Amino acid sequence: MDILLAKQQVIEIGKSLVENGLIARTWGNVSCRIDDKSFVITPSGRPYDSLTTDDIVKVEIETLKYEGNIKPSSEKGVHAEVYKHFREAMFVIHTHQSNASVISAMGKDIDKVSEEYKDIVGYEIPIAGYGLPGTKRLMQNVAAVLKRSSAKAIIMAHHGVLCYGADGSEALNNALLLEKECGSCIACVTGASAAEGGFYNSCRDGETAVFTSGNRGEEIRVDIRSGKVQGSVTAPPEAGIHIGIYSSRTDINNIIHSDDSFTVKVSSIVDEMKPYLDDFAQIVGISARCASGSCCIKALEGRHAVLVKGKGALCCGVNESDAAAVKMILDKNCKTLLAVSQFKSGEPIGRIDSMLMRKIYLKKYSKQAEDNK
Repeated sequence: MDILLAKQQVIEIGKSLVENGLIARTWGNVSCRIDDKSFVITPSGRPYDSLTTDDIVKVEIETLKYEGNIKPSSEKGVHAEVYKHFREAMFVIHTHQSNASVISAMGKDIDKVSEEYKDIVGYEIPIAGYGLPGTKRLMQNVAAVLKRSSAKAIIMAHHGVLCYGADGSEALNNALLLEKECGSCIACVTGASAAEGGFYNSCRDGETAVFTSGNRGEEIRVDIRSGKVQGSVTAPPEAGIHIGIYSSRTDINNIIHSDDSFTVKVSSIVDEMKPYLDDFAQIVGISARCASGSCCIKALEGRHAVLVKGKGALCCGVNESDAAAVKMILDKNCKTLLAVSQFKSGEPIGRIDSMLMRKIYLKKYSKQAEDNK
């Protein structure tokens, strides 16, 4: 395939994945085979809506060597394994889509695929053993599955999904069908009723915390140092917790309250939630503790989310986009915990692996922040 055309198609499919909710922000990756020796793939850590053909990187299938100064996705190795094993594979996509991620923590293949999907995705959907993202171990585990299965959709334990096809449309369709199939498998997993309260989100504005509520459409400003409310309105009941977080954490500028039904249910039954998905370990922390009132501030130490007893969770970030990402991942991990508990299948990621991923992520994130200044 012409390399420029391949790069253009990679960008188009990447945007389609975002539009279909299969990936968000800079997560996931997309590649297209050029010939028997090479493929092009999305770069590491760049949003899909800003990509140009100059950003897409050419990589050798056998050696994983690449051209230029732009780093390709760290998951280039698993893409290469697909191209090695299946000559008909022209397109590969890797996502962290929600339903399939839940299944990824259960440690079992999906051995009964719905009749309507069998001829498209395959008669089974295998799960590759766990390996840290971007490592040889992950590549080897994916290669082992490719040797035993011809399925066009593979789930990587605690991590995400790998789908391939004869072109970008087929690979995208396989990912969409996989999400439906996984959704059917976990349809019986339910959350709690919405927590009462009409919770507020907030952001830091200098020395002021600005509270907003979608339910009321109002804005309340509270001085972070004194705790005094500006104007004649009453402070939200959770204002003290938010202000305490802003006072103790200079790296947090936005707080989003998740009242997702799965998250509310988990906040009612656990004292601490461990990572079942590796993006949780990276972005949220090595666990999410559960606490009430002012104890939430201490429970948040070293983490970017805290479960609030019976009320969901506070999800924090350096900006609104980061806080929203934390919420998305936390909600997904809560759904995974409930599924694992209900089906009595699967374990959280080990503490050492969780700590390692968290450390690497924070180092990489701080470097990106410096580079973007």
